[in-house]
Amino acid sequence: MGSSVRLALDYAATSRRTVDLDGRLHVSGVPLTMAAVNVYAGFEIPDAEALGLDPNQQYRLFRDPDEIAKAASSFNNVPILDFHVAVTASDYRPDAVVGATGSNATFDGIYLRNEIVIWSADSINKIESGEQREISSGYRYTPVMQPGSFEGWRYDGIMTSVVANHVAVVASGRAGPTVSIAADHALKIEFPNWNRLKN
Repeated sequence: MGSSVRLALDYAATSRRTVDLDGRLHVSGVPLTMAAVNVYAGFEIPDAEALGLDPNQQYRLFRDPDEIAKAASSFNNVPILDFHVAVTASDYRPDAVVGATGSNATFDGIYLRNEIVIWSADSINKIESGEQREISSGYRYTPVMQPGSFEGWRYDGIMTSVVANHVAVVASGRAGPTVSIAADHALKIEFPNWNRLKN
């Protein structure tokens, strides 16, 4: 009898894919999010009204490495979705769930990584074709609107007390193509220079 798994290298050297006997895709070392400054609309930010934020204005928020490190274990064993929606035990969305993260999330100072498994053949095909390969994590956080800069990237506030809810596989992620299967989803609204903006 031949091998029970097929092995193939992902295009990112840090990831490796395996397919089990039932066709499920397993990928190790997948970046789920990263330390970075990204742009968010005011209406996306929790408690925006209480913070006095304009819902239609752009704000640069910093995913602080220390906050990501503290949040790492919350990215274990969470559902993987093929579109963004908050999921809970009482509001489970089987139409959206296509897999799960593993139980060994680690943070290397820039990227938070974990293994993943994708159960849906449709989602696997989208990943293999490149149609839907980037990762966008959905999480709760508390914004602290304290300005600063990170490696030359100016920000208006910091994401603190991060707790993962789910991970989505999307066509275009907010954190960019390095957070992908090969992390966050870029909303399709009319703001220029949507990703990281430098001074």
